[in-house]
This record gives sequence, C-alpha cells and structure tokens, in this order.
Amino acid sequence: MQDFYREVAVDDVGLALRRLFTTNLGLRCPACGRAKVTKGPFGVKDECPYCGSRFRRLEGNELIAIPLSFFFASVVTFLVGLFLVLAYGFFEGITFALLGVGLLTVALGWRPMRVMSLWLLWMIGFVYPDDVGKGKTVRRRQQERLTVAA
Repeated sequence: MQDFYREVAVDDVGLALRRLFTTNLGLRCPACGRAKVTKGPFGVKDECPYCGSRFRRLEGNELIAIPLSFFFASVVTFLVGLFLVLAYGFFEGITFALLGVGLLTVALGWRPMRVMSLWLLWMIGFVYPDDVGKGKTVRRRQQERLTVAA
C-alpha cells in the first residue's frame, strides 16, 4: 500500500483505480485508504483520523456531491422506470413510484457520493495532510508523532 502524499494531481492510474474502489466501497479516506471518513447518516469528517488529510480545504467542496448524487439518482430512476414500463406498461401511479425511487436513491446515495467527491478532490490534488513535508511518508509522520508524545 502506498503511503506517499503530495499536493499535486495523482498521475498513477493504477493507484487511482485502487483508491476509487477502496474509497467508495469502504467509505475510506482517498489519500491513505485506511480510515473511515463518514460520520452519521450524511456527514463526512473534517479530516482523516489516520493520515490527517483535510477534506474541507476549499469553501463549498461538498457541493460536488450534489450533481453526482442527482446524476446517480437519475440513472437509477431511468433504469427502474424502463424495467417497469417494459414489464407492466404505463400504469396508474408510475409517476409516484418513480418519484419514490428517485428520492430514496438520493437519500441512500448521498454519503457514497460525498465520499466519491472526496476521491475526485484527491485526484486533482486538494486532499492531502497539512503537516507531511515534501518527500515524507505517513509512516515517518506517525513515528515523529510517537517520539514527540513520548
């Protein structure tokens, strides 16, 4: 597992794809891939408890999750609607059924889409620890913390 951080966009495609899955499926930090970053049903922590990466570096960066969530809800609602129309035809109440599916998808998909937005911010270089200097790793940073605390 790679523990190196920098303030630039990620240029390793393999690392980016691995972190895409660990971040979104495990709701973990995109920078280190180890600590859970969610709190409560809809919230995300301000920084990673393991590596110290700040998630709220830019004002309003959580707004990225809104179009992601609505795009995801639109795709799911379209697919469910297509299945319903093909299976049962247009029936009375299909509008309310699809409205319910869309709202449920937005509610259930908000937290994963918020974590996906953290991954996107990490990809372009906005999620990184503040106190890791150039060329340092998290492991070295944690050893420095332990020696200072002792």
